Amino acid sequence: MRTIAHIPIVLLVAGLCTGTVARSQTPQPSMHAPANDAEYVEMMAMHHDQGIQMAEIATRKANDSSVKQLATRIVDAQRKERKELDALRTKADSKPAQTHQMKPVPMDHLDKSSGREFDRMFLSMMREHHRDAVKMSREAKLTAAPVKAFALRTVTNQGKEIKEMDGMLKRIG
Repeated sequence: MRTIAHIPIVLLVAGLCTGTVARSQTPQPSMHAPANDAEYVEMMAMHHDQGIQMAEIATRKANDSSVKQLATRIVDAQRKERKELDALRTKADSKPAQTHQMKPVPMDHLDKSSGREFDRMFLSMMREHHRDAVKMSREAKLTAAPVKAFALRTVTNQGKEIKEMDGMLKRIG
């Protein structure tokens, strides 16, 4: 049984800083706002890794062409941003305050679904994933200008994608 950690940022951030994804099904504490630039960068890097994994599934399995196109755009954008996050590590003004493990969400049901069911499931999961990133980006206690700029872009770009996913969910039904 294959699982991929999914990060509802509210739950996601609770475990982003370790660089590894927890594979157990033990619930993790709810997310906290990152305490500094380094913690935000680490948490967001892990968040992006999970978003890429989820979107890659959709690039292969989505039934609706617009869902497949969105998934492809998400993979491309988050891979690019992931490289940016690696570069931001040198600009973050402190070490991560804590290490966290992200709450894993089984993806078996996503892998086993198909057609409109898959599209709805993916859009719902990715929408929550993006909401978590927006929440984390808004609440993080950031000081370094480049890290703040990244967080602001995250809020803007993922906010637009959330609206796009809401529209797709309404259309797909």
